Amino acid sequence: LSPFGFHERLASFWTDHFSTSALKSLPMRMVVPLYEAEAIRPNLAGSFANLLKSAMLHPAMLIYLDQNRSTGPESVAAERQKRGLNENLGRELLELHTMGAGSGYTQQDVRSAALVLTGMTVDDRYEMLFRPRMAEPGEIKVLGVSYGGRKRTADDCLAMLDDLATRPETALHVCRKLVTHFIADDPPMDVVGAMVKEWKASDGNLIKVYAAMLNQPRAWSDPGRKMKLPFDFVVSGLRAFGINRKNWEQRLSPSGDDEAARPVPEGLVRPGMG
Repeated sequence: LSPFGFHERLASFWTDHFSTSALKSLPMRMVVPLYEAEAIRPNLAGSFANLLKSAMLHPAMLIYLDQNRSTGPESVAAERQKRGLNENLGRELLELHTMGAGSGYTQQDVRSAALVLTGMTVDDRYEMLFRPRMAEPGEIKVLGVSYGGRKRTADDCLAMLDDLATRPETALHVCRKLVTHFIADDPPMDVVGAMVKEWKASDGNLIKVYAAMLNQPRAWSDPGRKMKLPFDFVVSGLRAFGINRKNWEQRLSPSGDDEAARPVPEGLVRPGMG
């Protein structure tokens, strides 16, 4: 029923790109719906850097990839609680969310990214916070860039995410995924190239990146190249039939009649009435 179909498709794309799962634990059944409402939707029309930080540091992502328990091997918490480093979020950050698999990072970069992320956790109220005692101390290099120093802070993590958001590998990976989602499973590289050029010129302004995709003739000239996902197929079918809040019962009735307007025989209860 939304008049903003493209916006809804973008929400679906980014929620999948930064995927989490409510099946992780019972509390996640409440946290994951908030994730889309708080981290994804408010940021899908801004900069990629802001979207990346909002998604990465939301409690849903921190819990889903076990970042809330990840502890620097040389941290105070590791000595007292015997906890260790978890590389899940660091690996997904490089492999899926930013640069993409095969883009040139190493296993050492994965581990280093995970070390920079230590300290980012979730409190008893399921809110994100930084715990210095869980953070790996000292200077840490990721892709040749140093983060941290004598004292680790949450700013180290934010700086790393900002740097990853501006890397050319990230622009190429994300733009290719957008074209694959909206245009063709075998993405036309001229469309991807135009989007990457706009990404660099605008510092990852997503509105301008989307516009660069939609302004390309290839985005409209060869329809039927995408197999629709089941949800998209059903929604587009309902939109094609002109379904709205007022006519849906009549339009979806097998006989074409408005079943809700028919009198109910005495003694019977129509489903949904009580």
